[in-house]
Amino acid sequence: MTFDEILTKVRGIAQGVDATGKDFLAVQVNLTGDNSGVFYVEVKDGKINVEPYAYDDRNCAVTMNLADFNKLID
Repeated sequence: MTFDEILTKVRGIAQGVDATGKDFLAVQVNLTGDNSGVFYVEVKDGKINVEPYAYDDRNCAVTMNLADFNKLID
């Protein structure tokens, strides 16, 4: 699986999540190894955004290889 496929998959998962009543949470995901990349998941004002950028003011960061991250979200 490529970085872009993972990003699309995470965006699809995020669309199915009800974030109503959630104020703010920002998690940066650092994927290592082949097809590495960085993206963030931000919950803000009840909406979820997933973007392929680093997030400097995040609550936490997760770093793992792409294959393990794919297993985690499955």
